[in-house]
Amino acid sequence: RVFYKPQEELEPLTMRFKISENTNIYNAMVNSCKAAGMYLVGEQQMLKKKRIAQGLTDSDTSDEEEDPDENNFNLLFSGSIKDDILKRLRSYQKINHFPKSFNLGRKDAMWRNYLTVAEKYPEDYNFCPKTYIFPEDEEEFEDDRRDPDYDPEMDLKLWIFKPSASSCGKGIKIVGRDDPIGKHKKGFVISEYIANPHLIEGRKYDLRVYVLVVSYDPLIIYLYDDGLARFATGKYTLDEDQFENKYVHLTNYSVQKNAEEYTQNKSKVANNLRASKWSLKTLQKVFEDHGKDYKSVKRRMKDLIIKMIIAVEPPIVEGINDSGIKPNQCYELYGFDIIIDSNLKPWILEVNISPSFSSSSPFDKTLKTMLVCDILSIVGLKPVNHEKYEKEERKKLHSDGLGHSSEEKKESFKNIEDISSGKLDEEDFNLIMEYEEQIRKVENFELIFPLKNNYKKYSKFFAEERYRNHLLWSHINSPLVDIE
Repeated sequence: RVFYKPQEELEPLTMRFKISENTNIYNAMVNSCKAAGMYLVGEQQMLKKKRIAQGLTDSDTSDEEEDPDENNFNLLFSGSIKDDILKRLRSYQKINHFPKSFNLGRKDAMWRNYLTVAEKYPEDYNFCPKTYIFPEDEEEFEDDRRDPDYDPEMDLKLWIFKPSASSCGKGIKIVGRDDPIGKHKKGFVISEYIANPHLIEGRKYDLRVYVLVVSYDPLIIYLYDDGLARFATGKYTLDEDQFENKYVHLTNYSVQKNAEEYTQNKSKVANNLRASKWSLKTLQKVFEDHGKDYKSVKRRMKDLIIKMIIAVEPPIVEGINDSGIKPNQCYELYGFDIIIDSNLKPWILEVNISPSFSSSSPFDKTLKTMLVCDILSIVGLKPVNHEKYEKEERKKLHSDGLGHSSEEKKESFKNIEDISSGKLDEEDFNLIMEYEEQIRKVENFELIFPLKNNYKKYSKFFAEERYRNHLLWSHINSPLVDIE
C-alpha cells in the first residue's frame, strides 16, 4: 500500500508497550521492545515495586504519580486476560493472548477439544496419548488398566499422572498397572505414557517447538525455525524402582537443572552434544549424521500442530466474538511440547500458552530475543495519533448503519466461489493486505497454514465454515499468489 501524508502530519509518534502485573517480566521481552524504539508504560512504578520487593526502599507509595499514558499503549503483555481488559482495548491495541486460550493450555480442556475432532476423524487425530480426566473418567481408566487381555511381557503399559493446570513438572508421577492413584477429587489427568521414546546416547528427550498464531479468524499459523531439545540427565530405563526418578522420566528444565549431571550449554548456538539442552538445529544435524530422516519428522510435526490448533479453534473464536474485539487484535505464542517415539512418530504431550522467555544460557538469550523481535515484526504494531484516533471513534459512534452490508454478505456466503466472484469491501481488503504484509516480514518463522497446497486438506477438520477463512483461501488460491 502507498500512503501520502502532508509534511505537517509527519510528526513523530511514540509506540508504547505495557506489562500487566499478572505476568512475568523478561529481559528478552523488554530489551527487544526498547530496541525497536518503544516506550515502557509505567516503568518507574514497576521499578519502585521491584525495589520494595527487594527491600531496597520503603513501601510508602503515597507520593507516587500515575502514568498519564497508562492506557495509551500499542502492545500489552499480559497473563490470563479478563473480559474487562478486552472491553477497554482500543482498535489499534494488541494483546499477547486470545480469549479462552485455556482450551489449549489446560491439559483437560485440550484433551476434550482434541477428542471432539478425534471421534469424527480417528485416523487423522492419533497424535495425543489417550487421556483420562478425573474424576469423570475414573471408571473408564480403571477398566482399561485392568484389561484381562493385557500381557506385560509383550507390551508394558504405563500412565503418567499430571495436574490439569500446572507446569514445570510439578505433581507428575509415573503409574503402573497396580499402583494406587490416591484420593484426588478433581483437577488432574492421567495419560498413557510413551514408554518407547526415541533415545540419544540412552537418554530421553522432548522438544519445545514455538508456534505463533496471529489470527484464529482467519486461522493463520507460523512455526519458528528453531527451538529446544531438552534431555533427561539419567539413562532411560523402565525398571519399576526408577518410576519415581524424575531425572530419568521427566525432561523439564525446572526439574533437570537440579541434577548433579545437568550440563548447561554455554554455546550461543547450543551445539555442545554433552549438554542437557540442544537447539533443534543441532538435533537435526545429529539425526542426519545418524541416517535419520528429520525432515519427515518435521513434516509430521507441522501436521499435528495444525490439527491441534484447528481442534481448539471453535471456543477461541467464540471468545473473540463474545469479547467484541477485532480478530486481529490478539496473537499468541505457544510452546508445544512434543516427544518422538522409537518409530520416529511425534506426539503432542501438552501446550504452554505462556512459554518462558527466561535466558538461563547464551543460547536461550539469543533464541528468545530473536523470537520476540520476529513476533513484533510479524504482528505489525501501528503508531497512532491518539487525539485523531479519539475523534475518529466519536465519528463512528454517530455514524448510522455502518458495516451492515458487509455483515449481511458474511452471513449469506455459500462457498468459496461466492467470495471470489464478489467485490471486496474495505474490511476484506484490509484483511488481505495485512496478511500480505505479514508474510513479507517473516524472518525466522515459517508460514505453515494456510498454504495453497494444504488449506483444502485441513478444511474438513474445521467445525464450521467461516467467511474470513474462505476469503483468505480464495486469495491464496489466486494464480498471482505464490505461497506453497
